[in-house]
Amino acid sequence: MTQATRVWKGHTDFVRCACAIGDAIVSGSSDMTVRIWNATSGTCDRTLNGHTGSVYCVCAIGDAIVSGSHDKTLRIWNAMTGTCDRTLNGHTDSVNCVCAIGDAIVSGSWDTTVRIWNAATGTLTRTLEGHTGSVFCVCAHGDKIVSGSRDSTLRIWKATTGTCVRTLTGHTDWVTCVCAHGGKIVSGSDDNTLRVWNATKGTCVRTLTGHTDSVYCVCVYGDKIVSGSDDNTLRVWNAATGTCVRTLEGNTDIVWCVCAIGDAIVSGSADNTLRVWTLPSVPPRKKRKQPSTSAPACAAPSPLIDISTQTETTLLQQIQNLQEVPSGQLETISVPVLEILASKLKDAIQNVNELENQCSICLDPVGSNGGSAVVLHKNNATDAHRFCYECITGWQKRGETTCPRCRMDIQNVLKVT
Repeated sequence: MTQATRVWKGHTDFVRCACAIGDAIVSGSSDMTVRIWNATSGTCDRTLNGHTGSVYCVCAIGDAIVSGSHDKTLRIWNAMTGTCDRTLNGHTDSVNCVCAIGDAIVSGSWDTTVRIWNAATGTLTRTLEGHTGSVFCVCAHGDKIVSGSRDSTLRIWKATTGTCVRTLTGHTDWVTCVCAHGGKIVSGSDDNTLRVWNATKGTCVRTLTGHTDSVYCVCVYGDKIVSGSDDNTLRVWNAATGTCVRTLEGNTDIVWCVCAIGDAIVSGSADNTLRVWTLPSVPPRKKRKQPSTSAPACAAPSPLIDISTQTETTLLQQIQNLQEVPSGQLETISVPVLEILASKLKDAIQNVNELENQCSICLDPVGSNGGSAVVLHKNNATDAHRFCYECITGWQKRGETTCPRCRMDIQNVLKVT
């Protein structure tokens, strides 16, 4: 259990939302105000008044603050002066969520729509319709928008056209929060769980269980995921394994919001406070095993292999050189040989560099910590598994993998029994 290092008091009702802007924290509350806090001293430097209903969401866009409210409006505030520069009207019910994507503002509402606004002019540029229930959360994911709804689904929208390109199903209750984590999407729900999704395929790759009540907020903190819940706690999760590594206790009511700033996280609660948590440093990951000097020689590695740069003859010769690899010695094969081998397992592998650059198991960026990519059984532009060297060797040692087909491919070519 970890206790908060600081408690900030000032709001007179539930703290519903928080975000970082520079070295400050911005919070919104059911007391209808937005407050700007000095993250170092914890003092409230400014209170922004103007909304006539609870403030449910805040975000930063450039040096401005955007807030959304039960009063059905969004407001754009000058963070330096605290003045409201613009009010955005269009939603027909409470504005529950807001995020920035490029120079645009995205909002979601109880009216079931997602709306895109021009931040400079405050004009509505597009309305996204498709959810059959209130929209509770939105986030930017590259050039796309992700929304979560009372209809228990998430939708991925193309920001430039407003078209829904994918619907993610799996949660069994309202989807209340969402954030992007590298090449993955993380969502929280009233079903008490968080889910990690492969955005390209629309599949759930991991379910995080541990909270005993609704999950209302989620953010990324380094290589960790932090969530807050109606069970009055925050939980810190290892994004690679999905295990809960720490529970943060101290709030006496619902944890509505969480955000990261520097080496700390800040949470807001129905107990009217914000709390600052500084977590112990995370031990470094085990260093990857260096390839053996007895491994077959080949060209210097590149983080990803584009098969179009290799000739058929060259690839076949390099694979033939592997045929006498002893059983159980996968860890001695050099990383670049694994890359080429994996690329050749399916003749259809093309344009590997266009795929998301993350290990399908640990979610780390491929190429981090000295690792390189291994790509298996690609069938089309959206169906492939990519692994880092550490995960692929770990599977061989344990004799297991989450994908039987990947395991079969490795065993067949390397003669691993």
